[in-house]
Amino acid sequence: MEEEKYFDLFSDYNPELSSDRSFMAHLERNIEAVEFVKSQAEQLHRKNRIAIISAAVAGFVFGVLSTLCYPMLSEFVRRWSLSETELGQFVADYGSVMIWIVICAVVITMTYSVYDIALAIANKSDEPKR
Repeated sequence: MEEEKYFDLFSDYNPELSSDRSFMAHLERNIEAVEFVKSQAEQLHRKNRIAIISAAVAGFVFGVLSTLCYPMLSEFVRRWSLSETELGQFVADYGSVMIWIVICAVVITMTYSVYDIALAIANKSDEPKR
């Protein structure tokens, strides 16, 4: 009984199939589109890898340079904390923490900037020349 209902439902369905040539042409266009997307993804992956490596090296260099500046910054904060105000006492208590927060912020900012610059240069090098 159920089978007859399904048979009746689909008995009038007679889809027209496209020709083999148009099917192959459509398939080739789709394959070319997939290959294009794949090549673009590989290029983007290469650009990101170069930018990440540049940012990592820059972060390491800026981190080392900032850490080398720590004694100078510590001396500056120590002089500032000699005042007898509440702010001076706060700086005396938390001066080294504040220095490390500033060092970290500078290193993070510089690393992110180098990443953006490297990515912009990589993208600009792929633009067609006018």
